[in-house]
Amino acid sequence: MIKALESRLAQFGDRMNTADPQSSLLLLPRLMRAAHTNSTETVWMLLEERLGVGQRDAQGMTALMHAAQQGHVDPVELLVGEENGLQDKNGWTALMHAAHSNHPEVVEILAPQECGRRNKNGRTALMIAAEEGHAEAASVLIPYEKDLIDRQDKTALILAAEAGHEAVVELLDPTDDRGVTALMRAAKISDTLAVSALIPIQKKRLTHTGTALIQAAVCGHVAAVQLLMQYESGPGNTCNATALMKAASKNHAEVVQLLMEREGCMKDICGLPAIVHAAYGGHLEIVKLLFEKEGHLIDKSNESFFGELENDGYSEIASFLRNSRTPGADDCNDHQAAPRAHE
Repeated sequence: MIKALESRLAQFGDRMNTADPQSSLLLLPRLMRAAHTNSTETVWMLLEERLGVGQRDAQGMTALMHAAQQGHVDPVELLVGEENGLQDKNGWTALMHAAHSNHPEVVEILAPQECGRRNKNGRTALMIAAEEGHAEAASVLIPYEKDLIDRQDKTALILAAEAGHEAVVELLDPTDDRGVTALMRAAKISDTLAVSALIPIQKKRLTHTGTALIQAAVCGHVAAVQLLMQYESGPGNTCNATALMKAASKNHAEVVQLLMEREGCMKDICGLPAIVHAAYGGHLEIVKLLFEKEGHLIDKSNESFFGELENDGYSEIASFLRNSRTPGADDCNDHQAAPRAHE
């Protein structure tokens, strides 16, 4: 009997990866096979005799890994104390196998024992679940592994977003009750890896504070603005304000330069273009930057507007706008003048 089994192993050992599942299963050691097939009583008996504990198959998998991969809770509970923390030839733990196959009950058992470990690609169990779109397994792993990054500096959030798994993205970084999305938060801190990944599934969303592009513009995050502007240019909040207006009011010259062609000459709900936002903010250099594009929108007969600037201590801006030659309006579709008062 033993010689016959050895002969069979020699015959099929080099075909383990391509053999059909039933044939491969026959070649597994008893403990591994019992774990794989959910034969709980056999697993218990073999553990009592200490037979096959820690043994590996051709891929370096243990009995615990087989049970975890198949989602067999009872064998996992019996084996976890004996084989937790081991890794197969690819660096995968039993927890990773359970996450990859989306077995949340098994993940719950294994996470306290094996969380934080990485496979040969630097990925954790949560990253594996996120990339596969397994929301159930991911939800169990989030408290253990949420903020970890792989060798490419990617988090589970980025991997889920790149794979288009919106449900997992929402688990990892939920849209809040004000409508603020993961993309908006990433734009606000200039996390360009996350911004790039999240754009396809969360672009063009609007909250009272504006789009992700507006969040980036307000903070002066040039790289994030460059990524977002082709998707979210134009009025971006409930006041019809644009990212250009926000950048102008915050004195972010580089962002203003990026956005001028796309958003120049637009007006908010009060009829104010970006150049007026810059003027009211006291940013002379921004006013000069925008003047060629939007100078014609300034009504030079509007003494109320100029008076406000002077009262606020911005006489130099008032003088520049009064005395500079008004440029043409060929680049703008809307030739209306700025309002006569700051509303």
